[in-house]
Amino acid sequence: MTHSKERLKLSLKRWQAKQKQTPNRFYFYYAIFILCFAYIINELAKNINNILENEVLNTFFNAGSAQEDFAFYTILLTLLSAISIFSFLYKTLADKFGRKPFLVINTIGLGVGMFVCFAAHHLIVYSIGLILIYFFVPCDIQVVYVIETASDKHRSFWLAFYKAIAVISIAIVSPLRSWAITLGYWQLAFLIPAIIGVAAGVIMFFFLRESHTFVDIKIKHLKKAIRDADKEVKPKKTVKDAEGGVIPAIKYMFANKRLIWLFFIGVIFAICAIGNNNFALILDKNALSDATVTIILFTYPFITAFVEILAGIISDKIGRKKASLFTGFLTLVGFLYFIVGIKSNWYSVVTGICLGLFTGGYLSSIDLFNIMSAEQSPTNLRSSLLSIMGVSLSIGSFIGTGIMLLFNSINPVMDLGFFCIVLIIPAMATGLLILVSQIPETKAVHLEDVGEEKKGKKDDDEIKETHIKL
Repeated sequence: MTHSKERLKLSLKRWQAKQKQTPNRFYFYYAIFILCFAYIINELAKNINNILENEVLNTFFNAGSAQEDFAFYTILLTLLSAISIFSFLYKTLADKFGRKPFLVINTIGLGVGMFVCFAAHHLIVYSIGLILIYFFVPCDIQVVYVIETASDKHRSFWLAFYKAIAVISIAIVSPLRSWAITLGYWQLAFLIPAIIGVAAGVIMFFFLRESHTFVDIKIKHLKKAIRDADKEVKPKKTVKDAEGGVIPAIKYMFANKRLIWLFFIGVIFAICAIGNNNFALILDKNALSDATVTIILFTYPFITAFVEILAGIISDKIGRKKASLFTGFLTLVGFLYFIVGIKSNWYSVVTGICLGLFTGGYLSSIDLFNIMSAEQSPTNLRSSLLSIMGVSLSIGSFIGTGIMLLFNSINPVMDLGFFCIVLIIPAMATGLLILVSQIPETKAVHLEDVGEEKKGKKDDDEIKETHIKL
């Protein structure tokens, strides 16, 4: 007991030293700069393979018809992305050891994954690179970090700001793709993002501070553990005392019906990812010229970024729920007119704007989903609960892909664009209906108060669930 108590005291001193560290006046600005790179690498890793989909098919899949190659490739991606189901276990460790270590590991891991894709000359090696990417992309600790370090009144804006910067960076993928193809080795498009990823991770290790919200709650838990050690009795552990973990997070979620509803909303929203994951293939299947595709792919990230920032401002001003209705509307209208623009040969810039409205609306809807989930999660379980919510997004994406594969097997010549419209409209509409009717507004909540006892009368769904026994 004495030995354990000494370890606790040493740990407490270490965290208190971090709490007392006073950042210099320039820290805020270079923290923004560093976090932008974390978002940029995550976004590039998430999208670069989608944009290079045609090149992947032509290089590694040329054994059968185009329909057979596409079906096999889709099945392979689905199997490889199953690794994301396991990454949620890894993400829960951030509730125990802190946000910064995993932010560093994730960024470097994505860089390494893209480097493997760059160096791959065989499908197996390329698949290993994708496995690394699919493992680290869902572990978006930067989302938790920004949510915890931003002010209560501007939390949504800062999350949108970082995401917007990252989305704009996608615009470089199209020129990178053209440059790499011109040089005769399309995988060169992975090289520059890979180098940036590793370099950004090293910079974070030396210059980024731990989330102050996490530091505060860590100190609080250590002080309680020392008091319990002084009493020399084994305390009854509750969810409130947990430091992350899948089981405590699941127990907390099932005791909080709002989080259960959010989980189902995540599944439904993520079905719409079928459009976000396949728009490059939709462009290719409609036999557009390389110049037209390049303009569309260059235009849409800027519109996406604009929508992201606008949604963040609206969310902080009038609330998460109303902002979700706005982004959901843009998702539906944007994708509908994107397909119409392709079929009607609209100007490339106009079609790119429509694609940007769709991707901006969809990604903003997912961001708002993450914010509402975080704002109903206590700090000691926030990363774990967001990890579980990430599983809901993976499930929804698998469902959408599974439905697409089923219909493709029934009708190999189906129009992928119109099929996505039929799937996206009811999914987004259903998710918004549940969100508006079942989820309370969470705008400007103070994160450190979530999960804490409040004096006086409490709502039935207040965080009295923190007393659930582990």
